[in-house]
Amino acid sequence: RLKSLEARELVGELIDIRLNQGGISLLDIDESMILTRSRIARGHYLFAQANSLAVAVIDAPVVLTGSARVRYKRPVRLGERVVAKAAVKVQRGNVYLISVYSYVEQEIVFKGQFIVTVPK
Repeated sequence: RLKSLEARELVGELIDIRLNQGGISLLDIDESMILTRSRIARGHYLFAQANSLAVAVIDAPVVLTGSARVRYKRPVRLGERVVAKAAVKVQRGNVYLISVYSYVEQEIVFKGQFIVTVPK
């Protein structure tokens, strides 16, 4: 059960979660998420999926993103399904380093490292 987010606040569909360890979400790219001319997904949807998954995996009522380092590896197109996989890499007190890799099929399309904090 999620503590840090309401299910409706998560971008994408949560399909697996192991609190304080990791999780997986799916995002199907539809017409509302793309740039009209190029038919490519707007980058903020990939970021939002990864960031909300990073926050969701932490077992706390409030989790804040402190920083994010992201790389877009290739454009994602209309109709593609993005699978984001998060893993908690380091925990120091109330600060967590979480890596998120997003894939279309087996190809990495986005990767990010998020530092999130549980306020005291």
